[in-house]
Amino acid sequence: SEHPTDSFRGMMPIMPTALTSSGTIDEASQRRVVQYCLKCGAVAIGHFGIASEYHKIAKADRPRLTRIILDEVAGRVPVFIGVTSPNIENSTDFARQAEEAGASLIMASLPDGNLFYSKGAIAFYEVLARSTSLPIIIQDTPATSSLLTPELILKMSREIEGIRYVKAEGKTFIQKTATLLAAADGGISVIGGAGGKHLIHLLRLGVTSFMTGTEALDLHSAAVSTYLRGETD
Repeated sequence: SEHPTDSFRGMMPIMPTALTSSGTIDEASQRRVVQYCLKCGAVAIGHFGIASEYHKIAKADRPRLTRIILDEVAGRVPVFIGVTSPNIENSTDFARQAEEAGASLIMASLPDGNLFYSKGAIAFYEVLARSTSLPIIIQDTPATSSLLTPELILKMSREIEGIRYVKAEGKTFIQKTATLLAAADGGISVIGGAGGKHLIHLLRLGVTSFMTGTEALDLHSAAVSTYLRGETD
């Protein structure tokens, strides 16, 4: 995506991390997951999200996993890489690694276990944006949803160059999505989440892309693509 007003149209799955029984990276299986995403019509593919169990992946394994995914995707769709970590230093390192490896976007929630006040959240995304030229997806989560209000998200999208997308989660994600869509004026694109729950309702609100795991990707992708073709019934 080259412009803030661009929106993805379709599924943006977050892949699981494929491991062998001994706990090492299962490269062949990871490549098959990429192929499955492409077969289901994914418009972007992501890793190091919650569905990837990013918090269990060793820092030393991240570069290799990223290379495997980018190699298998081979430029067919954008790849977004999650950079959420316990601290800003790790997140900025992960962002730089992702850009150097050839990723198209990064996705970041607030640092694990450090739920800032609003000025701290702004400072986090400002530092992150300075560390990379890649577009940023704000990853809202149930843990951050009360802090990342629509007003704060919109403020950051206006003031921080690079913030182009938000994935809305949490108990009030439907209302948050509706508020963001009504007020965004093209400055930020809203990605649906919540594991595909209320997918049809979010489509009716105007969401065009969804980020879920891969466990129902064939069904989610078929529903979204059919709706976006105008076959709403």
